[in-house]
Amino acid sequence: MRLWICVLGILLGLAGPVLAQPGTRIALVVGNGAYREVPRLANPARDAADMAEVLRGLGFRVQLLRDATRPALEQALQRFAREATGAEVAAFFFAGHGIEVRGENHLIPVEARLADLADVDFETVGLPAVLRAMQGAQARLLILDACRDNPFAPRMRGLGGTRSAVRAGLARMDAPDLGTLIAFATAPGTVAADGTGPNSPFTAALKRHLPEPGLEVRQVMTRVRRTVVEATGGRQVPWDNSSLVADVVLRPGAAALAAPAPVAASLPPRHGTEGWPAARRLAAERGISLPTVIPASDPREAGRLRDYIGAWAGERLNQTGRYAMVIVLSVDEAEGTARVLMGTSESPLPGPGVNMRPWHGRFLARASAAELAWEVPWAYRLVLTGPGTARLIGRSPPGVTPPVNVAATLRRIE
Repeated sequence: MRLWICVLGILLGLAGPVLAQPGTRIALVVGNGAYREVPRLANPARDAADMAEVLRGLGFRVQLLRDATRPALEQALQRFAREATGAEVAAFFFAGHGIEVRGENHLIPVEARLADLADVDFETVGLPAVLRAMQGAQARLLILDACRDNPFAPRMRGLGGTRSAVRAGLARMDAPDLGTLIAFATAPGTVAADGTGPNSPFTAALKRHLPEPGLEVRQVMTRVRRTVVEATGGRQVPWDNSSLVADVVLRPGAAALAAPAPVAASLPPRHGTEGWPAARRLAAERGISLPTVIPASDPREAGRLRDYIGAWAGERLNQTGRYAMVIVLSVDEAEGTARVLMGTSESPLPGPGVNMRPWHGRFLARASAAELAWEVPWAYRLVLTGPGTARLIGRSPPGVTPPVNVAATLRRIE
């Protein structure tokens, strides 16, 4: 019996990380104030504890670190990355010292000495690593109260760094992937206050506005910005950058629980080259082929299948490496059909049955609650996996040896 338990444990371990349940919200909250080489900060540990409490009240499973060393932060990020896979929302909050070096932002653990510019790569945690840890979630919120006046910066300038290499505040960051929001306590390149009260001005505003019901997170950040500007007399202006393609409402309320608008209201109500701007913009960036004229969506006959309607895009298809976009123009629930436009980019990984060139085509798909299915002659299926998310699955046509199977996770972008 014990042998079977051991074998089962090994097999489960080999299966890889367990996907989060649909609707899961996870957060990693870090507050670093007890720095060993520079004066301590009064508020970050309390800021982090209060933010953890707020996020737990909003349904997040929270991992809280106070006064974290680099090994502790890296270990927490590793766990965070596993938990983010399949999560609805992943949030990362950091209060403490951060630094911009040569245009890249770094979070500073409490034991960092930063005796020389070369120490940055070995004693800090770069924000790109944090963003990579969150990639598996549908929506990602990166919130940094780390733009405080940084005592490391002048010290490093005097030890081999230059004013252009080591700057005050943090550098501007664009959201790297669809579904990401990045928020700073103040504008890039400027300094935020630690605060004289129990929290920094930025964290105090987040505590006030994040729990407000019925607000989409970008509305929350607008209110946070207004509150901080008022509290600091305009000296501090929070900044954010978003590539979110779906609404993220952390606490549903009257506004969020109202009957949703028809899908057509959020889609281009016209034909021609002007429609579907988000889809066309992303297609141009990724080299995805689309026709010059794309019909407007028509949800009138969709019934319970209206959630399929829209433009879907996301990660590369495995095996072929090409990007794909699916635009579901209409669904007829009674007839069990759907009008689908599909386009792809060039494939960097040619293989059996793979057309390397970009292409697009229109198809009449079979429609059911389980999936939309059509043939190119490749057989494709679009399967809804959650609100605004789907899985595109493809199979090479008969006669291709060995057979090729492809798949990618897509999000509704329009």
